[in-house]
Amino acid sequence: MKKIPLYISMGIVGIFLTLALLLYYNQEKIIFFPTKTPSDFNYNFNSDFEEIYLTTPDSKKLHALYFKVDTPKGVVYYLHGNSGNLEGWGDVAQVYLDLNYNVFILDYRGFGKSEGQIENEEQFFQDAQLGYDFLKNNFAENQIVVVGYSIGTAPASFIAYKNSPQQLILNSPFYNLKTVAKTHYPFIPRFLLKYSFDNQYYVSQTNVPISIYHGNQDKVLFYEDHSKIKDKLKPTDRYITLENQGHQAMNENSVYREDLKTLLP
Repeated sequence: MKKIPLYISMGIVGIFLTLALLLYYNQEKIIFFPTKTPSDFNYNFNSDFEEIYLTTPDSKKLHALYFKVDTPKGVVYYLHGNSGNLEGWGDVAQVYLDLNYNVFILDYRGFGKSEGQIENEEQFFQDAQLGYDFLKNNFAENQIVVVGYSIGTAPASFIAYKNSPQQLILNSPFYNLKTVAKTHYPFIPRFLLKYSFDNQYYVSQTNVPISIYHGNQDKVLFYEDHSKIKDKLKPTDRYITLENQGHQAMNENSVYREDLKTLLP
């Protein structure tokens, strides 16, 4: 068998290393798909809200919408998915407002009017904690309900692990990011992943009551791959399979909405 010349072997190795470095330093573009919004953009929602700006330790301004009712039972901290911005995500507030809860929704760095860009997992989680700390100025922790959807289940699970909210609600969660990558990007070596988003660990380490909802027709975070997270739950936690539900429009699911009436009486 003919040997591959050394210079060709070195060239192949060089190409692999270059691609590996590009992937390592640009994987945020694979995980997050933000849409920017002009700073003077005016939102149009049917419910009353105010715009909130939080300042990070590195002096970036994070933008949030805070929806309020007259006599709230508590507040829902909603952590949204990996694309768009608050112009699209603000509509989810109504489901929880109808149950007499205030709703606080944060745009991550680079989303909407929020400054900066997401650089690593620790920063992403610290920014989410900043929103939780803001809510603690007005509510006791046993009045704060943390809700995470899709990629937002990662910071939501982390917050429940680090704090003591009333409860944690996860919509379309994933087991961890390596499981997601294995399904959608099998060509990416696991050791190159900067983000782990270990939901399975955080839910197993918190005493906070957890309710998980996952559609069995989810084609983004496949139910078969990620429903194993229920093995990490406490006996008192709840895992609800939503029949014929895909990844999108979770808040419009009638089973989910009816169940919320029990969770948020």
